Amino acid sequence: MFRLLSTACATLTLCATVLPVSSASAATSDVVYGYAWSDGPSTLRVAPAKAKIKRVKGVAPQHELTPIARALERQIDYTDVDFRRVTAKCDLKETEGVAKVDRDGLGTTPCKAADLAFALELGPVPVRFTPPATAGGRPVIHELLTPPRDQKSAYGTLKRHNNTTVIFQRGKSSAKLGYTIVTFNRTTKGCADAWAAGTRNAGPGGLGTKLCDTRALTKTLKRSTAPVCAKVDYDPVSGQLFQIWETSRTKPACRTSR
Repeated sequence: MFRLLSTACATLTLCATVLPVSSASAATSDVVYGYAWSDGPSTLRVAPAKAKIKRVKGVAPQHELTPIARALERQIDYTDVDFRRVTAKCDLKETEGVAKVDRDGLGTTPCKAADLAFALELGPVPVRFTPPATAGGRPVIHELLTPPRDQKSAYGTLKRHNNTTVIFQRGKSSAKLGYTIVTFNRTTKGCADAWAAGTRNAGPGGLGTKLCDTRALTKTLKRSTAPVCAKVDYDPVSGQLFQIWETSRTKPACRTSR
């Protein structure tokens, strides 16, 4: 099954606001493209995107995914999914130079729900979701190949959404960013300190220089009761957060977002 979630602008092109999540019914015949994120046991979330196939001679077909503005994020139960990977084997992290796709650029290696869970642990997965009514019985998720993209950097405030997701806000615009592994650069003496509790490791411009891990970020945000000012590197298409800098100086983007 799958459900629509009222999370408009869940994609990372910053938009007006990120709305509260609530369940709603969905048309069961919709085929959906987008980046899938883990959203609990046997569940994923995906923000719908437009897909344009790119064909280059001698290269496996790739899909350019473009976030659909104001689209409702979808939540999908993949317990009984037919998962088709682009890798030669289900347990590979990358294609390792061998892409298994059909003429339409859809993954062909037959895999199971547990293999999808494994792929989601690594980060967002570009997919094409076909619901049971259209697939002819079982839901089908095809993994896709996508072209490389540049990351974006910006200042704003971060607020914890859950242990793998934050809400990033600049002024009146906000977006949901997910992470699996992130580089956390702190200004404080230790990785376990409260947010902006010190400037011992503040570098030029007030940015943190002490390298901390993903676990430290999650714990620090969990203890923060208010949005915190930071600089981030992220992918605006997949919504993936790569790097965070704690800052000892409040930036205009942070002041206006409070």
